[in-house]
Amino acid sequence: MCVRRNRFKILKYSSTSSYIILTVQNIKTSQTLKICFSYLAPYGSIDESEVESVIEAIKVLSPTLIMGDFNARVGNLNFNKETRSSKDMIVNSRGAKLLSKLDGYKICNGVATGDLNGDCTFVNKNGSSVVDLCLYSNESFSNVKSFEVLNSELSHHMPIKVTVGRTELRSCAYSVQRIKWKNELKLKFLQQLHKHRGNQSVNSFDQMCSLLYKSANSAGLQTESRVGECRSTLLWEDPELKRLKSNYRFCVKKFRQCDPFRNIESFAQCKNNMLYAKAQYLEISQAKKEKYFKSLYLKIINCKNSSEFWSALLS
Repeated sequence: MCVRRNRFKILKYSSTSSYIILTVQNIKTSQTLKICFSYLAPYGSIDESEVESVIEAIKVLSPTLIMGDFNARVGNLNFNKETRSSKDMIVNSRGAKLLSKLDGYKICNGVATGDLNGDCTFVNKNGSSVVDLCLYSNESFSNVKSFEVLNSELSHHMPIKVTVGRTELRSCAYSVQRIKWKNELKLKFLQQLHKHRGNQSVNSFDQMCSLLYKSANSAGLQTESRVGECRSTLLWEDPELKRLKSNYRFCVKKFRQCDPFRNIESFAQCKNNMLYAKAQYLEISQAKKEKYFKSLYLKIINCKNSSEFWSALLS
């Protein structure tokens, strides 16, 4: 979850292994919103009595908005004996427990604008289900403007997004630590870079940043805080990867147009097409990712000045 910095500030934060509670305040209106993000491990990975304790704890905290992967299936049911649209009609014991314990809420899935069909939030070769849920306080539900199940090329879970009023809880900017380069410390920096990297492979931008900051600190280079912009595309995305992503999203669209209760064969075929398109995308993406970071590392160790250093990182 990201908070838009020019609209909200975080007033309070607390967390456990099963949930995070945030209280945020709208900078312009001073209105506050208490949000809970929860993850409950699948059956067999956690004692169900512990699940009940977590639900009870969340109820006591009484957040306005609750979102997360509960591994709970509630079929087409909602709170207060209401019904909703859903492409997953199964109700498991955890789903029944959720509905019985957390009264005073309404499920956005299959109710709010943007997801009136109740799309599946989890899809893999073994099946599909709605386990990622968004719950909003029943008395304030009119504030919910839309709810969407988004696409994901990287996970079997689909991200979910809720818009409350005119606000989306996401961020376009963030604070980053920028290394203040000094040419006279270049050799020392490269020595520390080789030392800290050793034989380990660097396969993510976070790993690369961690390695650079650690090496810079060991070499005596200072850092300063800057505001950076989020990227919506992968650093190693090229026309081939864009085409594969586009094909995957097309398959997702076709899958969501299928009704499993009217034509199960068509639903299964569309699901298989979508999973195959995702597997293709992930395979090619992983290969390009490894190639990108190998190339980036070589560019960094061959930099002659600060301009070349930042050109390598920002290319």
